Amino acid sequence: MVTVTSPAAHASTGQLRGVNWADARDNFVNGVLYVSGLGSSDTYSSAATVADRVVGQLYSITGANTVRLPINEPTVSSYWETYTGAIDTALSKGNVIFAYWASSGGKPSNMTGFYQMWDKVVAKYGGNSNAYFEVINEPYGYGAPDLNTMYNSWLTRYPGVPRGKVILDGAGLATNVAAVGGDTRLNGTLLAVHDYTMFVGSPYDDETTWANHIASYIGGYADRTIATEWGGPMSPGSKYDIQWNTIDYSIPSGSYFADYIRGSAASSAASAWGACTGPVSGTATGTA
Repeated sequence: MVTVTSPAAHASTGQLRGVNWADARDNFVNGVLYVSGLGSSDTYSSAATVADRVVGQLYSITGANTVRLPINEPTVSSYWETYTGAIDTALSKGNVIFAYWASSGGKPSNMTGFYQMWDKVVAKYGGNSNAYFEVINEPYGYGAPDLNTMYNSWLTRYPGVPRGKVILDGAGLATNVAAVGGDTRLNGTLLAVHDYTMFVGSPYDDETTWANHIASYIGGYADRTIATEWGGPMSPGSKYDIQWNTIDYSIPSGSYFADYIRGSAASSAASAWGACTGPVSGTATGTA
């Protein structure tokens, strides 16, 4: 068990407006994750320099204050000294969400390695007021009861992490929020939803139909839910829609803002992903 000392926090989503900084290969990598702009030859110092430029420009372009960074077991075990250069710089600018990606199968291949990774992350950043911890991205390898039991085990292992700093993806591809939100063992945590409307076979080309659709994923838990990935209405909907090379910095194309909303749906409150303040009831009002 890793114990950290951190101020109490209540589940709240309105403070989070963010973007994803991802590996150009996507984050389902069986090996070290290199977010765009970083590579195997980087050092703590050079990673910090890249993060200063990338995160700074992401925030100035989108109005975001949060960056979601991927982690996995190899990245934390063998690239940590470098990666923390980017992390520390990002934390100095705003919030960081540490989001775990299983390389395949929608669940960790080895729970011992999974917890060794989280032990290291929580030991270093569990007391940082700007740090959030997303236990697993898109946990489709679990049935809902087993997923909730795993989430409860994580919370039990790290009791010093305020529940308001813990993000639990909905069951499946983060699309069934109610299956997680309804488990009282997990009260006080934040919840995450993903909604890629281009995969569901209907043209969600206006705000109302899109709001109805995402509301079906969130149910009655909008006040705790963050939309950490989506393809929004009035846009092609692809997470590869906006490339990193639109930023004035030399980064390979192929990485993405998974969640940037364009077109008429892009209100000032929804220029990047953030809170789904509730209830979501079939209109775009109050959704982000």
